[in-house]
Amino acid sequence: MNRIFLLAAVFFLIIGFYNLYRARRDHESYLPVIVSFLILMSLTAMYFSPLLGILCLMVTFLFAISKRKNILLFQEQRLLASFNKNDYSKELKLKEVLVGNKLWGKLALEYGAKKAALIYSLWLSGSLFFILYIVHAMDTFIKPDMDFIVFFSGTYLFMSYYQMHGYFRKFLAMHEEATVPS
Repeated sequence: MNRIFLLAAVFFLIIGFYNLYRARRDHESYLPVIVSFLILMSLTAMYFSPLLGILCLMVTFLFAISKRKNILLFQEQRLLASFNKNDYSKELKLKEVLVGNKLWGKLALEYGAKKAALIYSLWLSGSLFFILYIVHAMDTFIKPDMDFIVFFSGTYLFMSYYQMHGYFRKFLAMHEEATVPS
């Protein structure tokens, strides 16, 4: 159990500092930094007192819900900017498959928004299912039920498909406008 909290805390600490670096470098919103550090604070509090940790996590969720529109707009702008800066005429390198959004932009250009969104959503919800299943199989005080894991992963699949389909459609429309000769 201690390893899970340590790994999660280190993960959100790294994510928080990475988001801080990007926010300062690219003059972007600090919302991802705030959310990362709120989750880190919640995990740290949960390690010492589960009740206090759950309370901090609820505050984090309330903050995220209250800033939902800003977060979605920021995510869309960042994703579309990432899609548009790539050169899709070149072959994909291994680094571009593992890191960044060039793979997803190339999939959208080759297969369309629906298939790209489906592949993206299946990849993310499958990863989420796998992580929750690992937590379920381990001996921790947080042991999600299999029904919950399937429901949560399925819900995430549909929500991410809907969201990414919209992003991919906007990207394809922008890409089409840029490639049409005037």
